Amino acid sequence: LGGVYLATGKLSEAVDSFKLSIQFLPPISLEVSAMAAQGALELRRPDDVIFVCETGLRYDPNRWDLLTYLGKGYYIKGDLKRAKESFQRAVSINPRSFEPQLNLGLTAIHLKDLSVSKGALDAAMALNPTSAALWFGFAMFHSLEGKKGEALEALKKAVLLDPKLTDTARMEPAFESIRGERRFQSLLQPLVPK
Repeated sequence: LGGVYLATGKLSEAVDSFKLSIQFLPPISLEVSAMAAQGALELRRPDDVIFVCETGLRYDPNRWDLLTYLGKGYYIKGDLKRAKESFQRAVSINPRSFEPQLNLGLTAIHLKDLSVSKGALDAAMALNPTSAALWFGFAMFHSLEGKKGEALEALKKAVLLDPKLTDTARMEPAFESIRGERRFQSLLQPLVPK
């Protein structure tokens, strides 16, 4: 039934249906957990993300995708320590996956754990060097390190790849050290086509 709801665009109903079926259909619960977690993330329902991931992980604790979704659920709830732990477990299982590496790096930045952040961001860079979110992460990292020039260069790359990041940059606490810089302010100006 969850699949029908999903196919018809009823995401909330699909997540609720998937949550129910996970409890009664263990053999398919891993794929159902992944679909439900994805849907719950889109709906910003972190408690549902955590529930479906933890349920799926009971059947297979080595599902790095579920661990990544679990970390995102904890992150949305503001439990950065548990988010970081989930991302670290995902990375230890599948170090060649971009998403958990990136999320570990970003979460570690917000925890001011710069050594973990640097390692994860470097690993993510080797996997996908054209990610706007990755360059944004490097901008935050360098800003916290006090390396203003490197922070501004990384932010420039991020904004060129995804201009919507200017709104996020305006509010990002990690940019406190560069917020007063003229280059920072100019990067946040809307791009005008020539």
